[in-house]
Parts: sequence; structure tokens; C-alpha cells
Amino acid sequence: MPIATVIKKTERLDLKTLPDAYVVVRRMTYGEKMDRMERLGKMRILSNKVDKDAVGELNMMKADVQIWEFAHLVIEHNLEHQDIEDGPVRPLNFKNPADVSNLQSRVGEEIAAFMDKLNNFEEDEDVKNSSSGSEPESSSSDPANATSEKLSA
Repeated sequence: MPIATVIKKTERLDLKTLPDAYVVVRRMTYGEKMDRMERLGKMRILSNKVDKDAVGELNMMKADVQIWEFAHLVIEHNLEHQDIEDGPVRPLNFKNPADVSNLQSRVGEEIAAFMDKLNNFEEDEDVKNSSSGSEPESSSSDPANATSEKLSA
């Protein structure tokens, strides 16, 4: 029978934004993905509020999800932290939110985008192709086809 549980498969990303740097990221389990979706769902509810406090809470929750992802999905890297020029160097600890926050923005965005791509089941081409057969496509859903059909009728 097919095994449906997660085997801790990882993927390495050689960073374009920081030469000679890399991260190794693992895929989320379904339970982790459900937890993430629940947190993001709370953000959508909060975003319907108009007052500024709700917006601040919304941004804090999004940051919380991203910090959780760095802490739990990046399992290996060669990135280092240095407080001052010529000061001591130490490996970044992604379980420490301050270390995630101190990343160069381009580096953090590249890693976050890679984690999103790795864990976005809907973006997987194999899944899209296999599920497209189960849903009939309607030519009227494409505005260009709908217009050409009207013209030819």
C-alpha cells in the first residue's frame, strides 16, 4: 500500500542574494499546513475590521507565521550573524525571532519564497495536471473564448 505520511525530504537552495550561502528546507506535514492555514484564516477575519489596531494585529500574526516557518522548516544553513564590523561571528539561530528579523531583507524574502514554493501543493504542476481531468473546463469561463463564440454564432 502507498505510504501517505511525510518522509522528511529536504531541498537545498543556493541563495542568489548571498553568494556561497545556502539553506536546506523541509516540507510541512499536513498537520503543520492546517495549523498555518488556521493562523492565516484568522488574519483574513481580522482584515475585515477597519480600525488601526486590527491592522497591527494582522501584521503581527503574519510575522508570527513566517517566524514559525523559519524556526521549523529551515533545518540546515551556513548563514552567520555579526553584530558589529570586525566583531565575533556566530551561526544564525532561526529559532530566535530576532535572528530572523535581522536577516537582510532580500535574503529573508528569497528563503521565504522558497519555503512557500516548496509547501504550496496547489502550485505543483503534477497535481494541477492530474486534477484538471476531474473538473470539466468550460470555454465560456475564458472571456476571450466567450467573445469569439458570440461572434461566430
